[in-house]
Amino acid sequence: MRRNTPPSLRDAETDTRLELIRHLAKQIATAPAHSRQHRALSAEIRVEAAAYRKSLDIEQATATHDAKPQSAVGQGSLNTRRTVGPDG
Repeated sequence: MRRNTPPSLRDAETDTRLELIRHLAKQIATAPAHSRQHRALSAEIRVEAAAYRKSLDIEQATATHDAKPQSAVGQGSLNTRRTVGPDG
């Protein structure tokens, strides 16, 4: 996924990945334990889960960082502590 992907597409991709993981989880539940099918499904779930987590991280980073940052100049100091000089 590219960084410049519109948020609506990212959300759709994230939802699609989650649905795929749910579908794979249902399939693995019916697969015989220790079978080739079970191992293949398990590997596919790991790959999709990693991609899902990455898409969530990207969404969170996009939401956290304002697309149009505003200058802090003229808004006063961010330091709210008052320091007392040697004169009191």
